[in-house]
Amino acid sequence: MNSNFREFPYGPFPTLDITNKFNYEICWLYQVVSFTAFGLTCATVDLLICSVLMNICYQFKVLQNFLKQMVEVSHKRIVENKCLPSPEKVEIDTSIIPCKYLEETLKTAVSYHVAILDIASEIEATFSELLLLAFLVTLAVLCISVYQLAMATTLVSTVRHVFEVTVGVLQVAVYCYWGEQVTQESQTVGFYAYNANFTGSDLKFQRALTLIIRRSQTPTVITAGGFTDIGLPTFFWMLHTSYSAFMVMRNTSSER
Repeated sequence: MNSNFREFPYGPFPTLDITNKFNYEICWLYQVVSFTAFGLTCATVDLLICSVLMNICYQFKVLQNFLKQMVEVSHKRIVENKCLPSPEKVEIDTSIIPCKYLEETLKTAVSYHVAILDIASEIEATFSELLLLAFLVTLAVLCISVYQLAMATTLVSTVRHVFEVTVGVLQVAVYCYWGEQVTQESQTVGFYAYNANFTGSDLKFQRALTLIIRRSQTPTVITAGGFTDIGLPTFFWMLHTSYSAFMVMRNTSSER
């Protein structure tokens, strides 16, 4: 209402004369609409990437459960093919299960495992550069916000900059959390393969299990442009670096 004091939500337009009629209102509306649309777009992309990472995690869980019950699944196929009565709560003798049934079940597990790894590779190829950009933007926001936080002299400005840092870190935190979950679940596959009831089964089946265990020791990792892994260690490194920079700037400003 006061033409002598007009502020914009995201900074002024120095090239425009906001004292003229409607110039201020139009610029204010443009800023609000454009930044809202930009924020909704970023949130949509974040949800898309995190939902795919979440899906990969739970696909690994499905695979783990299948690996643990491979012998039971093979025995169930024998019962179905030979039309035998289904035993209830009877311990299965793995030595009597023919190798072909175990190989069919194992082939299903390997195909499923390869499909999950292909999805992870496709996500890596599609969103790797975008994740790197998100990390670089977050680092820039952290640098600016930490500097302003160190120079803040009032409680209101301090709370404002703390909120900006929290919002900036939240995006990377969600990425790193689900990236860490993908890595952990991919490594746990070997543990469930080892816990399969393979004692007494065919040696070919046991050797094939060792290959699955060996493959799971190479974790599935999502990277940001190939420079850094998307995981909790990267997130904690960012927090540690930001805090160190804040303390250095704070001590410097105090000495001055």
